Amino acid sequence: MRRLNFLSLLLLVVLVGRTSGDEPTANASQKDARSAEQRRASASPRNYRPEQGPPCHCVQELWLDYPGPNDLYVCLTFISAPCQQGEEELWYGLPYGQLPQSCVLQACESYQGGFVSEESLPGHGMHLSASGARDTVLRGLKNAKLTNPSLHWVEPPQYHRIPEEMIPSELEIDHEILVIALPITINDPDSKLHGKTFHLCLQINSAEDITAAEFSKGERRRGRQFAIDYRVETEDRRGIVWLK
Repeated sequence: MRRLNFLSLLLLVVLVGRTSGDEPTANASQKDARSAEQRRASASPRNYRPEQGPPCHCVQELWLDYPGPNDLYVCLTFISAPCQQGEEELWYGLPYGQLPQSCVLQACESYQGGFVSEESLPGHGMHLSASGARDTVLRGLKNAKLTNPSLHWVEPPQYHRIPEEMIPSELEIDHEILVIALPITINDPDSKLHGKTFHLCLQINSAEDITAAEFSKGERRRGRQFAIDYRVETEDRRGIVWLK
């Protein structure tokens, strides 16, 4: 009986020790993996990822980091299955989970989610000159690089005039527009856009030193944006334009 009581007491001491938080210490690699996961998760507070397949927007990479929860990203929009050919767009908001999102895994944003109006994008929809637009864009890019070290862009930006006839007619623009264009290369092996360079083009009001370019007809995207192919000298480019 005494031996039984002694064993019971010993078991009680062990259980109390375990429940008091005296857990085995994780090794360094486990801690590093956990901290890396926490850093990735902290980049997007909406950690719950919904099951969302086509039609959907699959956010790929952070491009402009603004104060507050919403930022500007590049995404692939898939209208229907299978998830093969997506349309590149700009997506402004706060995405779910880790990037890049995968259409195949049905882990994307709901179709027409995020914000698409010019009033939603900070620093846009205003009377922006070349210097004001440049400062706004570069500030957002530099902030984004702190969260996304793989982000790569080339300075300085260029300024182009897009002829009225090259703007999708559905947008009902009856004049040429002026844009600031900054090349951004996507450097993420997990993204379908890995290795591709796009030109982020935001409409502005005025600029000097306009760079001549030849534009093809633009392709309508949701909201106030469109994609457009163009050439500067002998270089072919792909632009994603967000209108005021």
